[in-house]
Amino acid sequence: MNRQFVHLHVHTDYSVLDGMCSINRLVGKAVEWGMPAIAITDHGNLFGAIEFYQACTAAGIKPIIGCEVYVAPRGMTDRDSQQDKQTETSHLVLLAKNFEGYLNLAKLSSEAYINGFFYKPRIDKRLLEAHSSGLIGLAACAKGEVNRFLKRGEHGKARAAAAFYQELFGPGNFFIEIMSNCPVQRELVGRQVALAREMNIPLVATNDCHYVEKRDARAHDALLALQQKKKVADDDRLKFPTEEFYFKSPAQMFSEFSDFPDACENTVRVAEMCADNILEPAMGRYLTPEFKVPDGYDLDRYLAHLVNDGLDRRLAAQRQRMSADEFGQLARTYRQRLEMEMGVIRETKFAGYFLIVWDFIRFARERGISVGPGRGSAVGSLVCYCLGITDIDPIKYGLLFERFLNPERIGMPDIDIDLCQERREEVFSYLRDKYGEQNVAQIIVFHKFKTDSVILDMARVLSIPSQKATLVKSLIPPGMKLDDAIELVPGLQASMREDAQVAQLVDMGRRLDGLTRHVGKHACGVVISPKPLSEIIPLYKASDKNEIMTQFHMESIGELGLLKMDLLGLKTLTMIARCVALIEESRGIKVNISQIPLDDKDTLALFASADTMGVFQFESTSMRSLLKEIKPDCFEDLVACNALHRPGPMKSGMVEDYAKRKHRRQKIDYLGFDQLKDVLAETNGVVVYQEQAMLISNVIAGFTYGQADVLRRAMGKKKMKEMESMRKKFVSGAVERGTNERRANKLFDLLAGFAEYGFNKSHSTAYAYLAYQCAYLKAHYLPEFVAAILSINRGDYASLRSKLAECRGLGIRLLPPDINRSKADFSVLEGSILFGLSAIKGIGQGIVSEIIAARDEAGPFKSMVDFCKRAPQGVAKRNVLERLIQAGAFDCFGLSRAQHTEMIDAALNLTAASREEQESGQQTLFGGMQAGTKDASEISAPDVPDWDIDELLAKEHQVLEAYLSGHPLEKYASLLKKFTVRPIAEIIENAGTIKPGERVRLAGVVIEKAIKTTRNKERMAIVLVEDLTGLFRVVIFPALYRQIAGRLSESVPLSITGTVKVGTSENDQGDTVEIFADEIFPLDMLREQFLKEIRVRLASRLVNQEQLRLLRDVVRSYPGQCTLFIHLEQLESNGIDSVIIQAGEEYRVSPSEGFLERLKGIGPVIDTIEI
Repeated sequence: MNRQFVHLHVHTDYSVLDGMCSINRLVGKAVEWGMPAIAITDHGNLFGAIEFYQACTAAGIKPIIGCEVYVAPRGMTDRDSQQDKQTETSHLVLLAKNFEGYLNLAKLSSEAYINGFFYKPRIDKRLLEAHSSGLIGLAACAKGEVNRFLKRGEHGKARAAAAFYQELFGPGNFFIEIMSNCPVQRELVGRQVALAREMNIPLVATNDCHYVEKRDARAHDALLALQQKKKVADDDRLKFPTEEFYFKSPAQMFSEFSDFPDACENTVRVAEMCADNILEPAMGRYLTPEFKVPDGYDLDRYLAHLVNDGLDRRLAAQRQRMSADEFGQLARTYRQRLEMEMGVIRETKFAGYFLIVWDFIRFARERGISVGPGRGSAVGSLVCYCLGITDIDPIKYGLLFERFLNPERIGMPDIDIDLCQERREEVFSYLRDKYGEQNVAQIIVFHKFKTDSVILDMARVLSIPSQKATLVKSLIPPGMKLDDAIELVPGLQASMREDAQVAQLVDMGRRLDGLTRHVGKHACGVVISPKPLSEIIPLYKASDKNEIMTQFHMESIGELGLLKMDLLGLKTLTMIARCVALIEESRGIKVNISQIPLDDKDTLALFASADTMGVFQFESTSMRSLLKEIKPDCFEDLVACNALHRPGPMKSGMVEDYAKRKHRRQKIDYLGFDQLKDVLAETNGVVVYQEQAMLISNVIAGFTYGQADVLRRAMGKKKMKEMESMRKKFVSGAVERGTNERRANKLFDLLAGFAEYGFNKSHSTAYAYLAYQCAYLKAHYLPEFVAAILSINRGDYASLRSKLAECRGLGIRLLPPDINRSKADFSVLEGSILFGLSAIKGIGQGIVSEIIAARDEAGPFKSMVDFCKRAPQGVAKRNVLERLIQAGAFDCFGLSRAQHTEMIDAALNLTAASREEQESGQQTLFGGMQAGTKDASEISAPDVPDWDIDELLAKEHQVLEAYLSGHPLEKYASLLKKFTVRPIAEIIENAGTIKPGERVRLAGVVIEKAIKTTRNKERMAIVLVEDLTGLFRVVIFPALYRQIAGRLSESVPLSITGTVKVGTSENDQGDTVEIFADEIFPLDMLREQFLKEIRVRLASRLVNQEQLRLLRDVVRSYPGQCTLFIHLEQLESNGIDSVIIQAGEEYRVSPSEGFLERLKGIGPVIDTIEI
């Protein structure tokens, strides 16, 4: 007879870096064992509760929501590590019997993180007493309070602790947990059973499951090593004592506890005590905060009032351009659409949601906080357009409301908002103030092990050489899971067969692939509740931050009907606002960026030429290649480019079809249906958007837009059962409208295949509009555009370096900071870009503010000494002065940087003396300094030589991350051209033509280097190099590094040869070049490496013996490998006669920079030098 058993102590991967049971595997195993229920009891949290509940419900087994909590030895706010060594934190397993129990569990977990965290999230007995209703308690493992006392032989204390919990949870709701998974637990069983029998406390058998199958034990051990930042081989780390902590079958559990069958039977009893569908009260409801409307309105009527006013404003601009009849027809079209949308909103009771979003958008706009034109499917709503939530006209661009809010599948709307990155927090503060601090929180995100990262992590903890990890990574296609790769990649299979370490690495990695690695804060998710969130869901606070977050991720928050939104801080919006302000400041022109014409020729030409560096989402090499192919000439093309620039469409041939049809190189057809011309004409017959698939279903099969959206979702998620049901309706509707069954089925299959590639047109339109705004500013106001980009990157030196390097290719002059003219940020001065003071490294925003305040108060500074006297004492310091000097901020005073540096001590001494005199009252009656006090003009400029150009540039770059007074490569320009050294910009521009493994030669100066140690304890380097057009990264492996380590000084020009790899930077903003170097040497040696001969032309009429002797001495001073040829030229009646003399072997020379300079110094006898 099969006896039933339920696991009540289980850790999923949400016991982060400790449990490794994936919920799907766990539930699958429970179904396989025929278990009626299963519990989740992660350490201190309920992270996985909703996901677990849904997975169990879908599989037909009862989910039991629980948590293994940590109980503080004293009060939960008492954080005394010395006392805690004597009385440790105890474990306790809590299971929710009903919805009240779940809410209490959520409250306990929230308090543990927010107020009780000390190494672990802790509760205490007082808190537990207040929130014990609806809970079942299990005494936990050997670290439970009762079991710890039993282990020490303190029976009385164990009995007292058990009595406390027995009384707290009530009769029959507290269980002594017995385990047999390790020696410590087995030794305790006898004492536990004796205590349980003595006190009439029921037993329950558990296994403290941390992984699903026994063969996962080694991967789990590696996970523990990773958690502790140790290696598997290390002895000084936490290890599980056996490999028995897995999800055992009922038969195994009954066998292990054959002497105590009631302990296994009681697991089913506990499961029966827990309610079916325990979270049902939390599902299927909408928890929208109350929005207070003016007197005389309810939510629906106030929304209608705002929307109608908004529509009038939106249409007013068009009234002037139309006849009365045309405008009347237009207005009717908009009002009909508006009435349809408002009807759906009224029916679904979501008016409050729209008003909440409208309200904080209104707040943002009134405060001058930039708001994006829209994001996602909400752009398809006319209501959102009329409310000013979005700025894209959905009727003009053929966007569908049902893609956003489907009346045939009701769900909470999802409006995503882009805000100025620098001021997003003001909007969060407004929401907290309006709806209550405890009712608003940001949303957690769970970062999962990905194939690349898990391979590297496992190689590290298993002490496997990094080269092998790199090999494994290179064999796996991007995005492919390890399990799939093992089945589908022959090269990986071969490597696993040939190398035991690779096999071990892949096996470990596949068991962790997709599990939770760490938690963080969602970049933009926020939830707003009608009451304190801790009364609805569990909350989380990271130990090192003071931010409260939800314990549930975005999808789970949505399942609970809470109002959630994406409020993304978008750097592009900050840049646009900054640019518009700079244009008004420098040119006196007010640009209304929301009113720019969308058919501007210069802007479209910029896209067609792919001159899109700095343009939102249009910067990458692949996007610029796409632009060159399509050559967009209208805004609609940009919308299509945004949708097509994704892996699926780019691999499917859709881009090529679109381009060929646009330029009439391929016939346009509409999937063989003439009636689809209106649907597909804008994309040249290519199905690009999800909305087009919906329209096709409407035109061909008579689907409502709501039905079409249901079909789109089913196809996109490959819900085969639902798709087959929809196929019948589609074919039936198509046949009714004159399409034969075969063609209808074929079209349905085409749409199903397209679901893989289709993109949301609403989102694509909004982001194309944002890109167009950027391009418009770049096309018409380039200096201001570049200054704005530099300003928003000033705190991010890696980005700033990249943007400054790109500026060189734009032909815009960059001016060093000026103490009298620079603002805090980059600004525009007579068409050039003036560095901002806050972009100087080491000069903080506070110091900059004080400098500008002092300048505003009494006018421009007259000298460095005047600056020292007028700036606050905390500003006039040596390190600040040195950085300002090196940046060139004092160049305006007419002295060299070397002179200013020499004057620092005198200036500071004079300033200190002046302040002392002021403080002691040594002033004249009229406020001036007394006689004998030195004035600034009395410090004479020291007679010191200026820094040479190399020193000046090095110091300048050190504080600005840029070369402004020149560039170390400039003096090599002709040399680089002669030896076809390629600039980085050219390589990026032609990235599509670079073959894998192609060797290139570049030149540049090292601006940053990182020395790494390989697994073999060898040193290698990764350096960032800059040339005149951009940046590239160079990887230098140990063999080469040993040869050239001493040459990697910053600012030293280098020649670098190697294989090139062009990639796209994070967020698809621009490109990166990486060189795997095989040869590096100083650029000064380039001539010596490759020159065979040097030809010196002498004007013979000027030659004398002294000059020939000088020439001989110079040649002998630079011995080398180049053959020297001397051309003696003299003017004859019939032209120039030339005699060529090849110097002997003893006159072979080195063509170094020094040799060439010495030659030039001989005088006019040297006519030309050819190399």
